[in-house]
Amino acid sequence: MPRAVQLTKFGKFEEVLVVNEVPKPEPGPGQVLIKMQLRPVVRTNPADIFSIMGIYPGFRPEKFPATPGLEGMGVVESVGSGVKKVSSGQRVVPLLLNYVKQGNGSWQDYLVVDEKDVVIMPENISDETAAQFVVNPYTVLGMLRKLNVPQGEYLAQNAAGSTLGRMMIQVCKARGIKTVNVVRRSAQIPELQALGADAVVSSEGKKPHEVAEAIRAAAGGKHVYGAVDAVSGDASLALSMAVRDGGYIYLYGIMEGTVSHIDAPAALFRGIVFTGYWVTAEMAKASSEELDAWTGEALELMGKGLMKPYTGERYPLEKVKEAVAKSQQPGRGGKVLLG
Repeated sequence: MPRAVQLTKFGKFEEVLVVNEVPKPEPGPGQVLIKMQLRPVVRTNPADIFSIMGIYPGFRPEKFPATPGLEGMGVVESVGSGVKKVSSGQRVVPLLLNYVKQGNGSWQDYLVVDEKDVVIMPENISDETAAQFVVNPYTVLGMLRKLNVPQGEYLAQNAAGSTLGRMMIQVCKARGIKTVNVVRRSAQIPELQALGADAVVSSEGKKPHEVAEAIRAAAGGKHVYGAVDAVSGDASLALSMAVRDGGYIYLYGIMEGTVSHIDAPAALFRGIVFTGYWVTAEMAKASSEELDAWTGEALELMGKGLMKPYTGERYPLEKVKEAVAKSQQPGRGGKVLLG
């Protein structure tokens, strides 16, 4: 029997996650049945973890049990009548943002989605990369589009050692954008330099104003053009003191909690803008043409190895609790995958 990771209610993952046998779904007209192969545990945002806790607006099932999981990859097992774009045996990534909101996410053996919500994976993209095709890549590309950093200018980011942070370094390098990357562990510095980071700053033992000074020093003594923030708290404060007059900071994660601090004089006198970036909302309001362009850009970069995810340990679906626990460990390595 097929299996699904299910929430019995919102709460702590140790208490509410179960793995149950479920009926195998059948595709209807215009639909595709996918046998899921790999799924990441999305933490940076941290969408999957917040889904389980009941505080993520992109996961609002009307009833329980419900299945989380924002993304993953699989193989087409069968298709319904009228399907023309995909066929059995193809490796695909389903775009699940509308499905997971109703409690029909990727943490299960089989998924049925509409044909329009399927992206075919080319041979030059591995299974591990395909499983992480949506949330981080689309967020990187979307924030870069918003910031519009000119070639030769600096972008600053915290949580630079995360999977998304490493992708940001790679894409900026390919586009001629310089990066100042803030990490909490000095051991990550040589890893990020090897990826193409122009500068890496450790925040270990530093106060926010000291981190800001280090960012500006790394950028040649000037304020950076813009910044992205996965951390919140005092990490936001440091970035707000490091960006240029009128510069934007996009908050895309809240790893340190639900309160961000910013430098009031920077907002009042220098006109810095601190705002959020939620890829689910951005994708929801994008036209089909814009989504196609977004997808094409991600396929090209990932196919050329210019936006490679940082992959960590793999766990079988039945060990989902161990996988979630691992995903929350500091210094765990790359993205945890459910196989």
